[in-house]
Amino acid sequence: MVAIGKPTPHYVGSTSRVLQAEMPDDEIAAYFERTEFVPPFPGAKVDAPTLWRAIAEIRRDGYAETYNKRIDEGASISAAVRGPANEVLGALTVSIPIRRYTAEVRDRAIEVVTGAARSLSRQLGAP
Repeated sequence: MVAIGKPTPHYVGSTSRVLQAEMPDDEIAAYFERTEFVPPFPGAKVDAPTLWRAIAEIRRDGYAETYNKRIDEGASISAAVRGPANEVLGALTVSIPIRRYTAEVRDRAIEVVTGAARSLSRQLGAP
């Protein structure tokens, strides 16, 4: 379960990561330098090298995918929602319990989330 309105560090979860991937590299580096990475629960791994790899993948693929990052036993897919100047306004995310996260569900979730984010972006005036 993800609590609505619960603050989450900017390095945890697919929503935060997809938004972070849109930041300039120097801003990301400055954030990493001043941040003490604290795992959101025991066994979770968070560190700057891992996050830089994730950012590169998000920029390449156009979506973020995480497993057991924000909540234990959960997966999520996020894609950026853009405005008229192609600026990121927010992110669209789906969270799925790991026990239901099959390859078929994963592929369909990626398709639906990225498609819905593109559609919403167009409705908001993105190019």
